Amino acid sequence: MSQCWPLLLTEETLPAGEERACSCPGDSWQFCLNAEGVVYWLGRPESRELKIGELLVCGPGVHGELRASRVGDAKLRRFCFNPASLIGVFSLTERVDLSRVSEGGIEVFPADHRASQLVAGAALPESEEQQLPSRADLLHAALLALAGHLPHRNGVTRPATNSDQRLHQLLSRTPDGELLSRGAGEIAELCGCSVRHLNRLIRAELDCNLRSIQEEARLRRARELIEQTGARVSDIAREVGYGHVGQFNAAFKKLFGLTPSQCREACFRIVTSASSKRHGPAAK
Repeated sequence: MSQCWPLLLTEETLPAGEERACSCPGDSWQFCLNAEGVVYWLGRPESRELKIGELLVCGPGVHGELRASRVGDAKLRRFCFNPASLIGVFSLTERVDLSRVSEGGIEVFPADHRASQLVAGAALPESEEQQLPSRADLLHAALLALAGHLPHRNGVTRPATNSDQRLHQLLSRTPDGELLSRGAGEIAELCGCSVRHLNRLIRAELDCNLRSIQEEARLRRARELIEQTGARVSDIAREVGYGHVGQFNAAFKKLFGLTPSQCREACFRIVTSASSKRHGPAAK
């Protein structure tokens, strides 16, 4: 099966009786819709038939195979999505919850589910005009599917009366990009407590400190710029708040396992491969 890239829809014909591995890199979730024919999912927690229009969603670390029936070819639509690459949509609480429940799980959404319908109707990005609408449909489908994986929390529905409740509301309701753009002092003021007490509350709520959360968000923003723009690494490092490129490179490699240059090269190879498989060899 061709390589899968976040929010890049691909369509593939699976010949009768053949199998293809189904996996995504890193922390990405896998989305695969049976557009035509009879397809079987072979993997954990159990094997099953994937009916026409059904959407298979696999969490990070899930590996399995998709097999077409021996009686005929099948057509698959698939893409990947990494929640960590998207800043400004999930709250910090939702992000932590997703990281805890994603490992090793799968779910199948019926053909009449809105997420399945969005993937079935999304346009293959054959032109510049189609790319943004296609990504928007896939993002909408991914968010609808992942919402079902978030555990129910007993949040504060009445006005918060103490710093613990105010912080809980901020962490669970505020998009992370908005919250992480504020300094510790400003967040502490919003919660009505000291910075020291704020850090204790955050550690108790999310099992980490605000500084590490903010640094990770800066690096994920940097990765997005590296993969999606041609800006120089030194300029990106300064844009996300690093004064020294060497320090930025070390922090980037520690989090992602690749240097910024290696990350850009890997992205270029995958996008080039996906494009060549859609359009075929260039005419001579």
